[in-house]
Amino acid sequence: MNRPVTWQLILYMTCVLIGLHLLKPYFSSHQQPWFFLSTILFSLSSLFQCNKKNITLVTGILFILLLFLITPLSIDDYSQRIQSISIGFMLSLFCQLVCLVRFSHREFFHEWRYFLNNLNQLADDYFTCLLESEYGTHIYKYERRIHFSKNKIWYSLNKMNYLKNRNSLILRSHANQLIAILFSLGQIRYRISDHTVFLVCRSDLQNLQDAIAQCFRAQSNLSRSCSIELDKLNKAIKHFESTYQSVLQVTSPEPLGILLFIFDLYRLHNELREIDLNEYSI
Repeated sequence: MNRPVTWQLILYMTCVLIGLHLLKPYFSSHQQPWFFLSTILFSLSSLFQCNKKNITLVTGILFILLLFLITPLSIDDYSQRIQSISIGFMLSLFCQLVCLVRFSHREFFHEWRYFLNNLNQLADDYFTCLLESEYGTHIYKYERRIHFSKNKIWYSLNKMNYLKNRNSLILRSHANQLIAILFSLGQIRYRISDHTVFLVCRSDLQNLQDAIAQCFRAQSNLSRSCSIELDKLNKAIKHFESTYQSVLQVTSPEPLGILLFIFDLYRLHNELREIDLNEYSI
């Protein structure tokens, strides 16, 4: 249950509190504190497990051992305490299983949105390399940012591969395509040896940077304006293409590199056009 939404937490804790209220009459005054404590502890540990396997079980075992180490008890006291703590654990586990399906369903889309935000950051890093004049003298600083952004993308992709969802196969396919397109898009910083050529089309590159960022944000936020942002991106690409045909094709020492860059921009636009998260159950 990684980063569950607020209403899901409220639902889970409501189930726990209802269970506590219904089972309270079945315990004596000596058993109730252990029942309440064990239920609350197991509930909190399950909510904050952050995808670490078996941490709920380990926390529960340590808690039980600490309880039995506090004071020496008779056999009857031990049996009563074991009974109340076990029932508290079962109540927490039951409530977790009730909410598990919806939690896992929502978790995939949390990771998908995080993945889109990381792609947006990588695209922004690529355009920064083209727009900043000091890139040639401080390559390490910019490439380090790109490296960190790529690591975040791989981490998000691995998380999505681990999670199961009825739409996960389709979205993972789109994720792989987006990664391939963005990595190819970033090759322009190697294909063009003289980065001063980008000063001629600086405003076009800034428009492309802003349009791509808006598209990723719209996809991430499930915005209804996503198609509008994609139209803006298409216009920005066409304007950059016209600049290439009128100016860059003549002034650039490696015009083929810019042509491949334009081709990748169209591929990115088409791939984002195919992704419509509003069609999926979220």
